[in-house]
Amino acid sequence: MSNFSDSFWTDDLSSGLSKLFAKLSQGIVENEEVIGLAKRRAESEETHGNRLMQIARESYRKDGFHSDDGASLRQAFEGMVKETEQSAACHLKIASNLNSMVLRPFGRWTQEHASRVHTSEKELQGKVKEYGKHHANVKKLRSTYFNKCRLLEDFEEENKLAFPGPDGQSTPTKQLKKTSEDITADINSVLDDEPIELGEVVYSASQLNVLLESLIKAIAMKDVKMPILGTFEHVSSGSALVECIQKVMGIESLGTAEAIGQDMLNNGLIRYLGVGSTFANSSVLNYQWRDKALVAAGIIKTGPNGFASRAAAMPYVGEYVSSYVTQDHPNETPQQRLSREATQANTVYRESVRKVDAQRTDVEATMMEHLQFMERCELDRLKALKAVMMDISAAISNVIPGMKSSMDTMLLFQESINPAGDLKYMIDSYRTGNFAPKVVVYENYYNNVDDQTFGIDLELRARQDRKRVPNIVSAILSYMDENYPLFGSDAERQKIWLKQVPLQLVHQLRTLLNDGKPVDKKVLLDFDPIIVAAAFKLYLLELPDSAISRSLYEPIKSIYSNYTSEDDSEDRITAISNVLQQLKVSNIATLDAITIHFGRLLELTNADPAYRAALAKTLGHCLLRPKTDSNLTHQDKHPYRLFLDLVDFKKEIFSSLKRVSTTRPRSATDEKDRRVRTEERNKAISQAGKRLTTGTTGGITSSPLRLESYTVEATASANPEDGHPGSRISRSSRHSSEDTPFQIPDEPADLTRSTPSSASFPVSDHSHGMEQSVSSIDHGPMKTPSLSRSVASGHRLSRHTRKESLGPNHLAHESSSSTGHRASVDAEALERQVAPSSELPVSSIKGISLEDGALEFD
Repeated sequence: MSNFSDSFWTDDLSSGLSKLFAKLSQGIVENEEVIGLAKRRAESEETHGNRLMQIARESYRKDGFHSDDGASLRQAFEGMVKETEQSAACHLKIASNLNSMVLRPFGRWTQEHASRVHTSEKELQGKVKEYGKHHANVKKLRSTYFNKCRLLEDFEEENKLAFPGPDGQSTPTKQLKKTSEDITADINSVLDDEPIELGEVVYSASQLNVLLESLIKAIAMKDVKMPILGTFEHVSSGSALVECIQKVMGIESLGTAEAIGQDMLNNGLIRYLGVGSTFANSSVLNYQWRDKALVAAGIIKTGPNGFASRAAAMPYVGEYVSSYVTQDHPNETPQQRLSREATQANTVYRESVRKVDAQRTDVEATMMEHLQFMERCELDRLKALKAVMMDISAAISNVIPGMKSSMDTMLLFQESINPAGDLKYMIDSYRTGNFAPKVVVYENYYNNVDDQTFGIDLELRARQDRKRVPNIVSAILSYMDENYPLFGSDAERQKIWLKQVPLQLVHQLRTLLNDGKPVDKKVLLDFDPIIVAAAFKLYLLELPDSAISRSLYEPIKSIYSNYTSEDDSEDRITAISNVLQQLKVSNIATLDAITIHFGRLLELTNADPAYRAALAKTLGHCLLRPKTDSNLTHQDKHPYRLFLDLVDFKKEIFSSLKRVSTTRPRSATDEKDRRVRTEERNKAISQAGKRLTTGTTGGITSSPLRLESYTVEATASANPEDGHPGSRISRSSRHSSEDTPFQIPDEPADLTRSTPSSASFPVSDHSHGMEQSVSSIDHGPMKTPSLSRSVASGHRLSRHTRKESLGPNHLAHESSSSTGHRASVDAEALERQVAPSSELPVSSIKGISLEDGALEFD
C-alpha cells in the first residue's frame, strides 16, 4: 500500500511538502465544517425545543379549558399539551446529546490535530528553506572554485604558448609592477582638482573644501542602523541638510537649497540611504556624507604620504591602492597566487558540500519521521470523522423514533465511509513522487571521486574501483549471502528486503561507507543485515541515473504494452534484451549481479507469488525510474514486471547481453567520450603538425588523455625483464557463455567472503570467486596514470583544442617525446589508440565471478 513517506518527494523537497500540507489543511477545514454542522443542528434543536416548551406553558388561559371541570374535550387538549412538552424534551435532548457526544470532545480533538499539522509544517518548511539557502551557497562556491581552476589553467596554457625568451625558455606573461612613486602619480591624477557646480554656482576645489568644512561643522550628524546592511556613520536628514545650506550659504529660497542638495548628491558628496537618486527635504530620508567630502572637510585625515587615505576614500581607486599596500604575499608570483586561490576555493567548497550533504540527510530523516506521523494523524482524523458521523446519527435516532428512516439513511452514509480507502485515494490522487534522494555531490574539477561512493555515477564508480561492478554492490551482496543462513526461517530471510528501516540508521551506515574506499567487512558486521539491505537500496536510489537508464523507461514501457499475453513471452524477452544492450557495460554487470542474487533468494526460499510481487515492487523502483515523476508514471507496472522477467528469464536475457558487451568498449555508449576521443586525436595531429612546420627538434609529449576504453597497461609490464608481473588488460579475445553469469574480466576482487563458523552450509559462489582471486591481484604499484586525471585532461583538451587538422605523416615526431610506453608512433598507431579494440580476454584475468550456483540454507 502506498504511504506518505514514499509519495511526497520532489527535487526541491518543498513542493511535495506544500502539496501534502495543503491537503492536510483541507482536512482541518473539513473538521471545522462537521463541527459547524453539528453546532448549528444543536442550536436549532435547542431553539425549537425551548419554543415548544414555551408554547406548552402558554397554552392555558383562565377562561378557557382551565376552567372546564372534566369535559372530554379538555382531556384531549391536555394530551396535546403534554405531547408538545414531550416533543420539546426530545428536541432539547437531541441538542444536549450533540453537545456532549460530538461538539465538546471532537472540538478539542480538532484543535489538537490542527496544532500538530501546523507545527509539523512549520518545522519541515523551516528546515527545507534553510537547506535550500545552504545548497544555493554551495553552488556559488562551486562556481568560484571552477573559475579559479580555469584561471589557473588558462595562465599555465598561456605560459606554454608564450614566445621563447633569449635563453630558450618560455617567457611568462609580463607582470606590471609599479613603484610607490608611480602609484602616487596615478592617484594624484585621479584626485586632480575639478570644479563642481552647486546651485548654478561653480566652485573650485579650494572653495568647495571651505564650503564643505563649514557645512559639516554646522550640521547635526548621527549614526543610522539598517537591517542586514549594518550601521552607517556621518548621516544627516534631508531637512537638516536643507536648513544648514540656507544658514551657512545665506540662501533664503527653499527651492535653491533643495537644488544644491540634489547637486551634492549627483556629484558624490552625499549618498541616499535607500533606493533612488533623488534628494528630498524630509526628516525621514537620511543621507550619508561620503568620504570624499569628509576628507575635503578635514574629518578624515590622510596618511603620511598623503595618498593612501585619500585613495581609500575614493571607491574607484581604493581597492587598487589597498590591495597594493596591504597584500599578504608581496613576493608571490601570479601563478602562485592563482594556485593558492584555487586551493583555498576548493577547500571551502569541499567543506561546504560535506556540511550541506549532512544537512540534507538530516532534513530527509526529519521529513520521513514527520510524513509517517502525519499519515497516522490523517488516518486518525478520518476514523474520528466516521465516529462523529455515527454519534450524530445516534444522538438523533435514539430520541426521535419517527426519524428512523432518515437515520437509517444517515447510517448507510456513514457505513460507506472507508478511512483506509480514502487515504489511499488521497495519496494516489495528490502524490508528487516516490522517495528519490538528490545527493549533493562534491564535483572535483578533475573528475576525481576518491572520497565518495553514494551519488556517484555507476560507471565512474566502477572505473575508480577498477571493476565492472562497483565494490559496494559486490561487497553487500556477498555479505548478505553470508548472513542468510544465520536466520531461522525463509520468512525471516525474505523479510530483510521488505522491512522498513528508520532513515537515521541507514544514514549512519551510509556515512561510514561514503568514503570512496573498498567496503570494510568489519563495518557491515556492526549493523543488522536489514539495515545493510536498506543501505543497498538507498545506494541504488541515490544514483544520478538508475541502474537501468531513465532513457530506457519509455521503450521498456512500450514493450510491456505491446506484449501483454504470456504467449508473447519469447518475443517480449527478445525485445527486452535488445533494449538493455544500450546500457553501459558496468550497468549490465551490476544488473547481472543483482539478478543472480535475488533469483537465488527467490528460488531457495520458495517464495510465493505475493512475496515475489512485493519484492519486485520494492526493487523495481530502485532499478528503473522515470526521468520525471508524474501522474502518468505513478501507476506504471512495468518496472516490477521487468524485475520479475530479469529473474525468471535471466539466462535468455544476459546470454545475449554478454555476447554484445564483449565486442564493445566500456564507453561505447557514451557520446561524450566519443567526442573527447575525437578531439584528442585532432589535438595530437595538430601538435605534431606544428612541430614539423616550425622545424623544432624536441618532441611533443604524448597526450595526457587516457580514456577508459583504451588499453590499460602498467609500466612494469611493458618491460618483462624488470621482474614485475604487472597487469595488462588487452581486448584480443572474446568470451561468452550462456551457462555462467556476467564475467568481470578487468577487476580483481579485493574482498574475500568467509562463512561464519556457526553455519554449516556450502559457501556461495560469491565467496569462492573472490577467495580464488586474492592471490592474483597483488601486482605491485601501478604506474599508469589515474583515470580521474585522464578524464580531467580530456576536459581541458576539449576546451582548448584548436580546429586544426594535418596529414598523418606529421605524426612521426610524436615518437620523440613519448615518456615510457612506445618508441615510435605512426598514424596507424595513433588511430588504434583513439579507436581501441573492443575485445577483452577473460581466461587470463581472475575476478569476481557471480555464479548462478545453488545456495543451501540450514
